[in-house]
This record gives sequence, structure tokens and C-alpha cells, in this order.
Amino acid sequence: MNNDQNNQNNPSIEEIGEKVIRFGAILVAAAIILFCFAYTKIESPLLQMLAFGLSTLLGCVGLFIIVIAALGIRAEKHKTNFFLYDKKKKGNIELRELTVAEIRKRLEEFMSTFKHRGKLYIGDLFDERRHIPEQFKPLFCYEVLCQIAEGSKAQAETFLSFGLECAEVFSKYLSQNSDYELASKIKSYIAEYSDGEHKTESFCSYIAEQKQSIEEKMLNYTVTNIEKFG
Repeated sequence: MNNDQNNQNNPSIEEIGEKVIRFGAILVAAAIILFCFAYTKIESPLLQMLAFGLSTLLGCVGLFIIVIAALGIRAEKHKTNFFLYDKKKKGNIELRELTVAEIRKRLEEFMSTFKHRGKLYIGDLFDERRHIPEQFKPLFCYEVLCQIAEGSKAQAETFLSFGLECAEVFSKYLSQNSDYELASKIKSYIAEYSDGEHKTESFCSYIAEQKQSIEEKMLNYTVTNIEKFG
């Protein structure tokens, strides 16, 4: 599923607000029409009074809806989102503008804050004592795998050497995105490595082949859960 499809399936607060404003405008227009009709066409004082009252009520409700929706849109635009906030624009970009490259860039910056003496230890990213928000952890898994796909055999060996505990952690968080096949493959490769079957090259080849799919899943997960990063 691509970014545009995700965006259509998950309308933003701004899009919902715009629809609500249009509905409010329809109510105001209906109120004006009813008022004019009552003033020019209705001769009965009682019916005219009822029509004036109804038009006033419709107009007030319509205006109230417009104001509330406009305030909601304004608040949403000023609400910062980890992946959508643009420092230059001083506001969030549209969800449809979000790319894998931007997601990875921001993840790398975030992950770099956990480096120790210039090195990033994978275990630190999933250490419960660090109180890292859970929604980031599936993305950490994808980012680590992307780096392996782009890196050397040594990087893959470092990852595989973390053992079955690491495999369980990756399986847990990849499964949150229904990525069971990739989680199973990783567990299989780490199990082989732990048993002394150092099939590092085949692991590197597999991850490299899956790189595009991994990036698509990363984008899909981020878009689907974008509100959690606000």
C-alpha cells in the first residue's frame, strides 16, 4: 500500500475539519434562505415567527460548527508531530508529503542520542529502563535492518551476535506490524548463527533483497500510526 492510499484511508484532522466547516456553511445558507422566505412569502405572524426562530437556530448552530472546526484545524496545524513537523515552515507538512527518506533521517537522529562513545548498541534501543515510547520500536527494527541492507558483513555479524534474545525482541515488534514472515526469517538466521552456522552472507543477501519491502512497511506503519507520534 502506498502513501497516497494510506492517506485516503486515514483522513487528517484538517480534512475532517474542512468537511465539517462546509456542513456548517450549508446550515448558515439554509438559515438565510429560510429567513428570506419567511420575510417575503409567509403572511401568518405565527408561522413567520416560527420560521424566524428556526432560521436563527440553524444559523447559530452552523456558525458554532464553523468556529469549532476552524479552531480544531488551527490547533492541529500548531501541534508538532515527530515525523511531520517542519522547522522552516513552523508547522506540520501534509501526511502525503512524508517519505521513507524523511522517516529514516529523523529516526537516525533520534537513535544517535543513544550512542555510547560513538557507537550504537541495539540493546539500548529496547531497554525498558530508557522509557522509549513503544510506538518507535517497530521502526527501530526496520531502520536497523535497512542499515544492514546498506552495510557490510561486519555490521550483520554484530546484529546476529546479539543472539536469540534479540531475535525475540525483533519478532515481538515486527509482529506489531503483522510482519510475521520477516520476523520468522530473522529468528531462523540468528538461531543458525548462535548454533555456529555463520551464514552471514546469506543473511546479508536476504536483507538486501528485502530492503524495498522493508522501507514500504516502515512507511505504512508510520502513516497508519501517525497520530501516536504527535
